[in-house]
Amino acid sequence: MKRSFLLFVLLTATVCIMAQVEPDFDAIAENIVNHSLQVQPGEVVILSGTPAELDLLSAMYVAVSKAGGQATIEIGIPEANKRAIMETPVEYLGQIPRHYVMQTNVADCYFYAGSAQDPSLFSDVPEDRLAATRKANEVTQKMTQNAKIRTVGLGQTGGIPSPAYAELKGADYQEMVDMFWKSLSTDYKQMTSTAKKLKEVLKPGSEIHLTCAAGSDLKFKLSDETTRVNCGRCLENPDPFGPSMAFLPAGEVYTCVDPKSATGKLLIPSMSFRGQQVKNLSLTIQDGQIVELS
Repeated sequence: MKRSFLLFVLLTATVCIMAQVEPDFDAIAENIVNHSLQVQPGEVVILSGTPAELDLLSAMYVAVSKAGGQATIEIGIPEANKRAIMETPVEYLGQIPRHYVMQTNVADCYFYAGSAQDPSLFSDVPEDRLAATRKANEVTQKMTQNAKIRTVGLGQTGGIPSPAYAELKGADYQEMVDMFWKSLSTDYKQMTSTAKKLKEVLKPGSEIHLTCAAGSDLKFKLSDETTRVNCGRCLENPDPFGPSMAFLPAGEVYTCVDPKSATGKLLIPSMSFRGQQVKNLSLTIQDGQIVELS
């Protein structure tokens, strides 16, 4: 049976708010700790972010403590990270980050909040240096993929909206950031109910015909992987072999494509790559292989 629909379904309504909304970080943190992560007494919780998220990370630290958890905060400094990648000898960039390995062995929960204050920060980093850092992180990535932990990421693609990110997307920053924080106070029970109905549509093995006004015309089959939902709570999205994950703002139904089944054309009018805009990307695909790109 053939159906035409998007694989990624936004369940939350788009609301434009003209007045500035001051986030209630304590309320947001308590919801993430008690609803999304469901932190239990004695559990180790890693909280990670950048200096731009200090108020939220502080609220998360308190909320974890009140739930009986043991929190530790990691601060990443993007500018320092960029300098380190650019100035460190390449052979050192390939060293396995041992502290992340140790964290994976002891953590029960992981929370990450980030924002792209400068989306183009890493755009001029040579590929060999980026490749070295990716290679170094392969060990911890594999460990994380097989770790029985609960993980919540706040911000999804692009992170928490920043003025620079809003400009990159051609959006009004205040409207964007107000919408972002408001979306965290959605009705998760209703969202979960809607997601279960959509999950029934995206059954493994279904044939999909994807079209759009830009000119995409792509046919493929869904793989045998289980269709997943992201409704804001880790334990509603379990993985028998790895972490249970949720991404906020929530509201997605997603699944995997049988990679060899894809044939047709995919056109993307606008996208960003390392902070730079790519216009009118056209991919011609045959049996899962890209045979033409412009």
